[in-house]
Amino acid sequence: MSKWNKKLWLRGLTHAFWLLLLVGAAWLTLAARQDKNADRIKGIEIHIQGGEEHLFIDENELKNLIGYAQRIHNKPRHLVPLRELENLVEKNPWVSQAQLFIDNNQVLQVGLVERQPVVRVFDSSAVSFYLDSTGFRLPLSDKMTARVPVITGFEPQQKNDTALFKDMVVLARQLAKDSFLNAQIAQVALLPEKNYELLPLIGLHTIRLGTTENLAEKLSKLSAFYTGAWLQKGMLRYKVLDLRFQGQIVGVRSNWNPPVFSDSITISTPELR
Repeated sequence: MSKWNKKLWLRGLTHAFWLLLLVGAAWLTLAARQDKNADRIKGIEIHIQGGEEHLFIDENELKNLIGYAQRIHNKPRHLVPLRELENLVEKNPWVSQAQLFIDNNQVLQVGLVERQPVVRVFDSSAVSFYLDSTGFRLPLSDKMTARVPVITGFEPQQKNDTALFKDMVVLARQLAKDSFLNAQIAQVALLPEKNYELLPLIGLHTIRLGTTENLAEKLSKLSAFYTGAWLQKGMLRYKVLDLRFQGQIVGVRSNWNPPVFSDSITISTPELR
C-alpha cells in the first residue's frame, strides 16, 4: 500500500469512527429519552368500593384532591409520593380507607372504600350530620341526600359522645332490617339517658321504645302489633304504645271511638293492655 493510499485509508477509518460514535450517541440519547418517558405516569384509574348505594365522592373530586393534572401526570414514577397521597385522600371524611400504587403500565391505581351513612342526626338547632356504621360522624353532602332513619333531639354538647353515636347506629340498623318499620317510622326522638321514642308515619300515636336493650325483641313486638292488632282495632285506637315491658305492649287509648263494622277479625298478637 502506498503512503498516499494509507493516508486516505486512515482518514476514512477516522471518519467512520466518528460517524459510528455520533450514531451511537444519538441512539443512546433516544433510548434514554424513551426510558425516561416510559417511566412517567400515563394515566389514573379510580375504584370506589361502597359507592354502589351512595356516591358522596366522585372521580373528578379525587383527581382535584391529589392534584393529578398538576403534580402527578407525566411525572417519573419514583417521584410520586404514594404514601403522602394516601394520607391526603383519607383526610376526606367520606373515605374510610385508601390504597394507591402504580402498575406496570405506569398508570396510577387509586382504590378507596367510601363510608356509608346509616342514620341522620339533628341537634336542637336543626343542624344535622350523618353517622356511618362505625359511629363515625359525617358531614352532609351537596351531591345527594341519603335515605336513612332520622334521629332528633341530639344536643351539641354531646358531639364527642362516641358511645351515644354507636347506640344510635344500633337502633338505625335494627330498624333498617324490617322493611315495614323502616318505612313506617318517620322519626326517632332521642330522650335523656339514651331513651328513645318512635314517631310513626301513619297514625297519631307515640311509641315508647326506652333504651336499645332487648331492641330486636321490642321491634319484633311492634311489627307483630302492626300486622295484627292494628288491623283489628285500627290505627287511631291508641295514642301511646309502650314497648318497655317484657313480653307485652302497653297501650294508652286515645279518645277516638272507632266505627262498628258487621264483620270482625281476630289475629294472634302480643298481649296488649
